[in-house]
Amino acid sequence: MDRHLQAVSDKFGIHFMGADARLLPTEKELGGRLAMDATPELISISSSGIPAFLSTYIDPNVIEFLIAPNKATEIVGQETKKGDWTMETSMFPIVEYTGMVSSDGDYSETGIGGANTNWVQRQSYTYQITVEFGEREIEKMGLARIDWANEKRAGAI
Repeated sequence: MDRHLQAVSDKFGIHFMGADARLLPTEKELGGRLAMDATPELISISSSGIPAFLSTYIDPNVIEFLIAPNKATEIVGQETKKGDWTMETSMFPIVEYTGMVSSDGDYSETGIGGANTNWVQRQSYTYQITVEFGEREIEKMGLARIDWANEKRAGAI
């Protein structure tokens, strides 16, 4: 065993099982300097820099959203209920037209039309919500003419 490997083994209790001088460059090849401070290959995965959260900006201003119909509802029309609360997953068949247009030519065989089908899945999200309010809380808001119980119920909706 190489004297450097033996020294590491003796001093630190690190044993390079099966390693010998043939696996490592000789002192002569390294110009008499055998540092042994780095592995020839990476032990961990290659680094891509710092963790992403360290360079993520978080705005301290909280943006409150109002509940409103989304644009899809405005474009397509009224939302509809599909299935019932016992259904875990819903599947919706879709058909998408495919093809390629080509300029007209007497002997041209280009241009083609077709269709593609798929089954889009959506999973149900079951939830519950609790609204809590106390008599004193309701009375105090009542002094300001605010129907606090109904406001909290609206918040739950």
